[in-house]
Amino acid sequence: MTPDSMSLRIDFFESETEVSCSGSLLIPLDELLASKEPTTTTTKGWGPTVDSKWNVTLNDSNTCTFCLRARRLEPSVAFNTPRVVFAVRHAESRWNQAVSRGNVVTMLTQVDHGLSSKGVCQALELSSVFRQRPRRAPKAIEDARTVEDFEQLFLSAPVLSCSPLKRAVQTALLALQGHPATSASGIRLLPFVREVRNAYGRDNIACARGDDIKETAVRDLRRARNTDSERAVLTSINVDTADTLDEWWSPGAEDAGQIRQRARDFLTFVKLLDAATCVVVTHSNFLRHLFRAHCSGDHDLSRFKVANCAVLAVILDFARQKGSEIADAKFLFGSGLEARGERHLEHLGA
Repeated sequence: MTPDSMSLRIDFFESETEVSCSGSLLIPLDELLASKEPTTTTTKGWGPTVDSKWNVTLNDSNTCTFCLRARRLEPSVAFNTPRVVFAVRHAESRWNQAVSRGNVVTMLTQVDHGLSSKGVCQALELSSVFRQRPRRAPKAIEDARTVEDFEQLFLSAPVLSCSPLKRAVQTALLALQGHPATSASGIRLLPFVREVRNAYGRDNIACARGDDIKETAVRDLRRARNTDSERAVLTSINVDTADTLDEWWSPGAEDAGQIRQRARDFLTFVKLLDAATCVVVTHSNFLRHLFRAHCSGDHDLSRFKVANCAVLAVILDFARQKGSEIADAKFLFGSGLEARGERHLEHLGA
């Protein structure tokens, strides 16, 4: 079987002027998966040096090998421009609830836990809070000083992204449903911002891939939010699952090197975005590791968890020395760190 042409979607995670990469073409032919994790996406900062149509001959195992040389295009946002990532921790999950009640045993037979009833309310409350904020033209990142300045930048962020774990997807669907970028471009799932996998927690093991991720998240939310209008809103939100077609979760406990690599991949993703601001719904332990690896000094955010549904503006300066790219961070919309008395043990998940 020989297709006439195929579409090419690849991430480039290097900063050289030219790169080479390889991958496999899998059936169906309109899906091309790059072998380097994370798998598939489109980055405007790169362009192929040859025509984008490729003639392919499949071997007996229905796969083929391709190679591509690419050149860097002039980016719309310079790489040394300061960026702001608006990191949202997911709302309270059923696992969080079980840990706080000392009843984890009942959750050990389940994986990829969704939001608790309290978590659903937290996500909807965040959506209500930011939608009630008066809108005004946001300042440039360099001129933003106050919490209000950064809240306006949050409201104007053109890129929304999310961990593929169910509690994060559900938080994004509920909390970001009123964000302007939700209807404009939807929400993209990024496996490298998933929670850290350890030897104890069951909440960081998943089973859904691709479109099934959104479908299972929405199906669970329908049980909690059972009106026709709410179901229609959740179903209508576009979720880009292209990076989750393969097994995107960690098969076992991650070591420090694997976690650092995911943090680096995320910062590179932000650096190569054709935008200076983005929103990501992620997890507390991933955020702590991000601050440990990329913020100089002993920052509270490298030691303590942010509260469920907290919104943190992380200011990045890629002109700084590696390991200190995080220049500052501010909590928005009245959120903050998790109360000390409510903090969960790290090994019991986040």
